[in-house]
Amino acid sequence: MRKLLITYYSKTNTTKEICEYMSQKLSESNNEITVLPIDQVNELNTYDTVIIGGPINGMRWAEPVQKFTENNAEILKNKQVSLFYVSYLLDNGYKLWQKTIKKSLNKYKALMNPIAIGEFYGRVEKSFTGVPKLLFGSSKDAPLDRRDWSKIDAFIEQVK
Repeated sequence: MRKLLITYYSKTNTTKEICEYMSQKLSESNNEITVLPIDQVNELNTYDTVIIGGPINGMRWAEPVQKFTENNAEILKNKQVSLFYVSYLLDNGYKLWQKTIKKSLNKYKALMNPIAIGEFYGRVEKSFTGVPKLLFGSSKDAPLDRRDWSKIDAFIEQVK
């Protein structure tokens, strides 16, 4: 039985809900799973596999996720690690933002050579209007919840 940690940072509970879904799916494969917010992780040595996730804020991985990953890079190098990020603008906005978002994990990929990398669409509470809409170039017709559970399932298959 593999001991697996799914750790995350979530401002709006979108990332948390994705992690809970992953936990449910991965537990079907006889894994021992712990799901914890990043600020509650005290020990990594007891886990075989670690999944780290968080939203994109300011066109990069959220700062608490960056710091956690950097601070634990030496331990994580010796684990099976998977990384993912969540962004509403992943493909719904200007190409410059999309490109910047996709580059946001490059530093962390290099630190630990992850077995899987997930790029997931996110959710917003209300449509962008005015200046944010103009700034990000988000489509007015985009649904508020853009999560693609089949894409998350494909990531889970890589982690199994």
